[in-house]
Amino acid sequence: MRKIDITKSVIILCCLLPFFLLTNLWGLASEKKTKSAEEPTILIAQDGSCPEFKEIGEKTKKALIQLRDTEKKVIFKSPPKLNAQWNPAKLKEVLNSALKYKDIDLILLQGVLLTKAAARSKIDFQKPVLSSLIHDPEIVGLAYNKKGFSSKNNFIFLALPGQFKKDMAKFKKLVNFKKLSVIFDALLLKTFPDIEKNIKQQAKKMGFRVKIIPVAHKARPALKKLSNKTEAVYLTPVSNMGKEQWQKLIKGINQKKIPSFSLLGKTDVERGVLAGLLPDMSDIFPRWKALAISRVLDGTSPDKIPVKMELDIQLSFNQKTAEKIGFNIPLGLGSRIEAETVGDEGGKSKRGDKLEEEKIEKDLIRPFLKPKKGARLSYQQAIKLALQHNIDLDVNRKDLRISRENRNQLLTDLFPQIAATAGYKRVDYNQADISEGFVPEYSSTAGASASQIIFNDPIWSAYRSASWIVEKRRMELESLRLDIQHLTETLFLDCLTARSVLEVDRGNHDLSRKNLEVAQTRMEIGVSGPDEVDRWRSRLAREEVSLLQDYNTFRDFIIDLNRVIGVNQDSRWKFQDIVRGKLDSGFSPESFGKFLSDQHALAVLKDFAFKTALAHSPEMKAVKKAITAEKIMLAQAKRSFIMPEVSAFFDYDYTIDQHYVGAGSTTGPSDDENHWQLGLKATIPIFSGGGNIVDIEKREAKVERFKDLYNRALQQVEKRVKTAVVELETTWPQIEFSKTAAKMAEKNLKIIKDKYSDGTASILRLLDAQTNAQTQNRLVVLANYRYQKAVTDFLRAICWRSFVESRAHQAFWFKKLKERINKERK
Repeated sequence: MRKIDITKSVIILCCLLPFFLLTNLWGLASEKKTKSAEEPTILIAQDGSCPEFKEIGEKTKKALIQLRDTEKKVIFKSPPKLNAQWNPAKLKEVLNSALKYKDIDLILLQGVLLTKAAARSKIDFQKPVLSSLIHDPEIVGLAYNKKGFSSKNNFIFLALPGQFKKDMAKFKKLVNFKKLSVIFDALLLKTFPDIEKNIKQQAKKMGFRVKIIPVAHKARPALKKLSNKTEAVYLTPVSNMGKEQWQKLIKGINQKKIPSFSLLGKTDVERGVLAGLLPDMSDIFPRWKALAISRVLDGTSPDKIPVKMELDIQLSFNQKTAEKIGFNIPLGLGSRIEAETVGDEGGKSKRGDKLEEEKIEKDLIRPFLKPKKGARLSYQQAIKLALQHNIDLDVNRKDLRISRENRNQLLTDLFPQIAATAGYKRVDYNQADISEGFVPEYSSTAGASASQIIFNDPIWSAYRSASWIVEKRRMELESLRLDIQHLTETLFLDCLTARSVLEVDRGNHDLSRKNLEVAQTRMEIGVSGPDEVDRWRSRLAREEVSLLQDYNTFRDFIIDLNRVIGVNQDSRWKFQDIVRGKLDSGFSPESFGKFLSDQHALAVLKDFAFKTALAHSPEMKAVKKAITAEKIMLAQAKRSFIMPEVSAFFDYDYTIDQHYVGAGSTTGPSDDENHWQLGLKATIPIFSGGGNIVDIEKREAKVERFKDLYNRALQQVEKRVKTAVVELETTWPQIEFSKTAAKMAEKNLKIIKDKYSDGTASILRLLDAQTNAQTQNRLVVLANYRYQKAVTDFLRAICWRSFVESRAHQAFWFKKLKERINKERK
């Protein structure tokens, strides 16, 4: 054979491979480009470099990922030129530069300086602009309309309206000052002089004078302006001051024994400030910020995002600071004040006034258990914890990821397959000698091979099918998410129900104690004998056993809830109660009852809810996607008789060294020991033992099976909706009936109790009246929470993630329902 030019062969191979790669991966590249184009982009502009800005930014990104829970990434851009570096002269330049950026979906402002500059700007914003948290828009001078939305087009700011007034009202009640020193950001005051005027005007209206103390980045100049005669100090955030200097400022104020109050609330109270109203905003604000961003990215108009942030405000005290400055915390600040006292025992907190459940525990099991306090837990927080930490959801998320990787793995067969070989061979000397030069005693070889699939119907069909399977998994994850949310809602309501029953029984127990005292008085004056006293003591003992059972039921529900939300199962909570009608305003008994009491409206509601469920049911969507995946594979199996597999290949073998024995022995390769081949190959299966026919039959059976599963899912959705509506129809009237019965029972109990005290009624009548009142009060509690449970069942039936459904979405749904009812009535 003639000698081959290896370089020429390699050049041919390099020319062919790009063609094959482009042919097979064009679709994939197009899909990737399209997907990238759908990724929303957020541009960040900031007053200056600040650790707090960075921390809030990271928490916002994390919250946004958890909230959106989508494959689409959110791109954040923070160009250095959009950092004003705490220079007021650069604010306008930074803002204008940000507004000129193209291909962005939202501009995020970090800092009050840029926020104020944006609010005052006369430029018409073409893109949504979201600002930092404004603790009091009235002080800073940001306007919003009567409906609670920003007055400037495409400008969104999250704020706490009237917070200065709230703080001052509480602070003045604690410390009856006539002149207040206010720590304020010097840079902000210098840039916007109207802020100082706003503070003084509000203070004048509230009956005290204000001394503004500008603070830059050092604590010492501010402390020099404070004396031991200073009546009180109010601290507001200073963005350009580090945590170390801020702590030094708080410490200096305490050393001067000056009562202090912070606009930042609990965050500063834990650092040493005497008191504050706001909760810790370090996690709350990023979540609200992420929610606002998500709503804008989902298409909500900026003028529909409310300015006001809804918070659970409670007064916080620092016990250690109070002792240090000689301040006595007043106890008579209100009958239901929930004042959290930060002590000096490792930062632990305790209530100034106990929550109701803690009072119950203390009275109930004081000889046996020490009540433990826990963090506050709202209905929304419980659901968010469950969606973030539930182990079943985590498992399904991993399954979804595995499905994606299984799909991606199918593509690897379409990429070039390149392999290199090397070998060494040695035979027996005698065998080589006998071969007379035909077999070398030893030889070394090397080679390479490459192959590229040009067309393979089974692989492409499997990839397309796997993509639908990924979507099916995603719908199954969404279904599980709805189930976990519904389970969390149910367990949260179970905890509230158990706690409320515990409160009712405790109230009844207290009444029995009072009646025991009455019985003892009756016995002393000779109206009754000791048997009545013994009967009340016996009743108290039984009630204590019942209270222990109530408490155990309450704790069991808490353990179940903790398991579902993915926290330590021994965690204790201060549950935020959901009073009647507050679970969801649109579904309160007052507003939703008009649909449940009208038979015509009720019939329309059932049908409308069923259609809503059909449109949103992830279970049915999952089955549909599974059917599509199986149909793709079925079509491929039918094409397998005629569709060829086309591939290209190249092989090359090179003999490096060889040695022969005998007189004619030679070393080194010759031309005829180097081989290569290049070719195309097409394969059509003619007969494979009937496997293709069996595969077709099996896939047709699978398609029919999934169609049956779809019909079954349809029946389940319909049953769930109708059952939920029937439960609403049944539980709604029980609320008013039980309230009326409880009111009459309480009235009867009061009459009998007065008669018993007068000696004109027997103990049996009082026992019956008290038992009846307790039973009716229990029924009121159960009726309210049964209705709330029926609401959660209904929301699950129509596939609503209730706590994240916007007010606008709910209003739109009810609007369509009313239109449908009116149309059907005509």
